[in-house]
Amino acid sequence: MDINVSELKEKFEKDVFEHLNKENFFNIIKFLQKEDCDFIEDIITNYLDLFTIDYETFVNQYHRLNANYHGQFLKKASENMNLLEEFYSAV
Repeated sequence: MDINVSELKEKFEKDVFEHLNKENFFNIIKFLQKEDCDFIEDIITNYLDLFTIDYETFVNQYHRLNANYHGQFLKKASENMNLLEEFYSAV
């Protein structure tokens, strides 16, 4: 991954960084990799605050969303990343 931290600091509020937990962050990345997500870097760059969601909550939300999208959530989200905002709806 080639992520520009300076860019992230400009894009996101300071409290996003304060609420990031390294272990939680990497657990979510591992989960997304396991789900064959091929746009993790884009998620980090555009939706870093998703990684502040507790891992278990994130996984539960993912499974709910994936069911709503008939097993195609990541495919649909790769085409329209605004769908990732649905993670916030039940958190």
